[in-house]
Amino acid sequence: MSEGPLTIGMSYDFDADDFVPSELKWSEGAVTNIGLGVSEMDFGTSEEVRSAVVRAIKDGVHGYLTPQRASETVKAFTFWQANTHGWDVDERVVKLLPDSATAIVHIMQYLVDPRWPIVIISPCYPKFEAAARSLGRVVINVSLGDWQTGYRLDSERVSASLHGIGPALVILCNPHNPTGRVFTLPELEGLASVVAKNGGSVLSDEVHSALTFAPAEHIPFELVAKNYGIETFTLCSTTKAWNTSGLKCAELVLPHRGWADRWDAHTALSVASGATSTLGAIAAGVAYSANAVWPRAVQKYLDSNRHVLSEFISERLPRSAYVIPDASFAAWVGLGAYIPRDVPFHDLSSYISIGARVTVDDGSKYGSDFGDHIRISFATSQPVLLQALKRISDLVNQT
Repeated sequence: MSEGPLTIGMSYDFDADDFVPSELKWSEGAVTNIGLGVSEMDFGTSEEVRSAVVRAIKDGVHGYLTPQRASETVKAFTFWQANTHGWDVDERVVKLLPDSATAIVHIMQYLVDPRWPIVIISPCYPKFEAAARSLGRVVINVSLGDWQTGYRLDSERVSASLHGIGPALVILCNPHNPTGRVFTLPELEGLASVVAKNGGSVLSDEVHSALTFAPAEHIPFELVAKNYGIETFTLCSTTKAWNTSGLKCAELVLPHRGWADRWDAHTALSVASGATSTLGAIAAGVAYSANAVWPRAVQKYLDSNRHVLSEFISERLPRSAYVIPDASFAAWVGLGAYIPRDVPFHDLSSYISIGARVTVDDGSKYGSDFGDHIRISFATSQPVLLQALKRISDLVNQT
């Protein structure tokens, strides 16, 4: 197992000069902890994005977002989608929002029938269920399956959950958070067929799509949904691939221009668009339109990290429930075979935080059945990642 530095091209060396610990990820645990919890990267962002934001601040461009700057960001976004995924997005149906969490709440609250249940394929990003329950919506959890079957999207499970229910808002997270699966065309077609049969819409969270590893291929769900007559709300952003979550800009692609007209006529929704950060819009526009050196470098480094992590688990934690992710930097690891039943802490993440001095995301956040899982953010330098994994392994292998 290699523990030496891995240099990518001429611009970025993520083991050395470009290691920039993410503030929240490294501060949510004890000061002695290695931070692998929050979905952030320890690499800062691209030089193009950094320079653009610094220049904007120096030039005093940090007031409210203007329609012209918003339009420039939307143009860059549609350019990226067309050239990366072959998705020709109508600029008119793209709305900028501060973040995906804002979009999730507004879609559930204002854009779909409040009588529809919310179908969540679990484990899943916690804010989906939190938003649904805070709005008093009925939540239907459908299992993604387990690691032994490779976390496959089973449309028959979704169909069974909707039997006799009628229309629903189905949440699709692709690439999937936390397992890292990139769903195949047959899987997406199966889901589309079920939704078309039962009625309703799909909210497709695709914020991790720019970090898909070959041979997996990200397919925007809208490219599948249009063949089935399904209305899809798609969430995208630069927050993962360019590490810009604090700059507050995300993109929501509405199903068609009729939805865009409704959005513009709705006071609360138009106000939400106006809350998007000017610096965030500038950063996103530059990210989507600049050369691909940064995303390719990050992707290559993360690809190496995921294999280092998989090799470590195979050698040191072979009884773990784990499938190598197809995208991004979340590793979903089941440690039930290693954790004693009398662990004197209220959750697995606390056990690891106190015993191994590593901060991870607790699996119970992603569904009540996943208390024996953790999510590890492996977007850090390989030496740091290996040190953290060794700490966890030393702890759990004592039991």
